[in-house]
Amino acid sequence: MSSLIRRHESPFPSKPPSLKTSATRPLEEALALRLRSLLPIPGNSAGVPLPWLDRAVRILALTLAATAVLVSDRSLPGGVDSDALTAHLDAGVPFLDACNAAFAEIARLEHRLLSLRVALRLLHPDEDDGDENALRRARRAIAEWESTPSREIGRSAGELTRRMAPDEPPRGSASAVRRATYAVESLSRLVMAAVVAVLGGGEGKVLLGEIRVSGEWPWAEAFNEVAAAVSGRLRAALPGELEAAEAAVRRLAGVIDDETEGLGTAVEAVEIATEELTVGLDGLTDGVNGAFHAAMGIRNAALNSLRRRLRGCS
Repeated sequence: MSSLIRRHESPFPSKPPSLKTSATRPLEEALALRLRSLLPIPGNSAGVPLPWLDRAVRILALTLAATAVLVSDRSLPGGVDSDALTAHLDAGVPFLDACNAAFAEIARLEHRLLSLRVALRLLHPDEDDGDENALRRARRAIAEWESTPSREIGRSAGELTRRMAPDEPPRGSASAVRRATYAVESLSRLVMAAVVAVLGGGEGKVLLGEIRVSGEWPWAEAFNEVAAAVSGRLRAALPGELEAAEAAVRRLAGVIDDETEGLGTAVEAVEIATEELTVGLDGLTDGVNGAFHAAMGIRNAALNSLRRRLRGCS
C-alpha cells in the first residue's frame, strides 16, 4: 500500500490551470472566503487554540462535501475524469490515517483528564467525605496526570504531513474534477497538518511552513496566508488550553507539596482549565469526525462515478 500512497511535492506549474469551465468556481470562491474567515488566529498565547482547529476542520468538511457533490454530477463538461478520481482515491488514504492518528491522540489526552477529575473530586470542599488521606490521594492522582504519556502523534507528524501532499497541480486544460480534487487535497493537507502538529507539540512545524500553492489559484492567497499564520503560531509546544491546564496543575501540586495557603484558588484554576480543555477536545473530535465522514463521502462518489464509467453510463 505504501507504493500507492507515497506523495511528493511538485514545482508550481509554469502555466495556470485552464479556466474554461465555470463548474468549480462556486467551490473555489467559497473556499477562498472560508479560508479568510480563519484569520486572524484568535488568542494571545503563542499556540494555536483548539477551537480554531475545530473551525478549520469543519471548513474542510464543508469543502469535502461540496467536492463530493461535484464528483457525482453527471453533467460536468468532459464527463468523468477517471485519472483524477483514481488519483484522489490514493491521495485520500493518508488523510484518513491522519484523522485516525488525531483521534488516538485526543483519546490519550482525555484519558489523562480522568486523573485530574479524580484529584478535583477529592479536593472539592462540597464533596468532603472526611477522608484524612484525601490530600495524599489527590496528589497521587496529579502525579498520574504528570506521568501519563501523550503527544505520541508527534513521532509521526512529519511523515503524515508528507504523505498528504497532493499530486502535481493541474496543468493546462484541467477537468473540473481535477481542479476540485486538487483544491480539497491541498486543504486537507493544510488542516490536518495543523491538527497533528498542534496535538504533537509542534512537531511537523517545518513541513507545515513549507505548504504553499501557486498564486494562480483563486483561493491561493488566502490558503498561503493561513499556512503562514499557523506555522508562525507553532512556537508553543502545546495547545493553549493544554498549556493552561499544565500550568494550573503545577501550581496546585506546589500548594499541596509545600502545604501553603491558597488551595481553594488553585483547585478552582484547575477546574476552569480542565473544563476549557475538555470543551476544546470534544469540539475537535466532532470536527475531525465530520471531516473523516465527508472524505468517505467523496470516496463513495468517486467509486460510483468510476463504476458508471465502466458500465458506459458516464
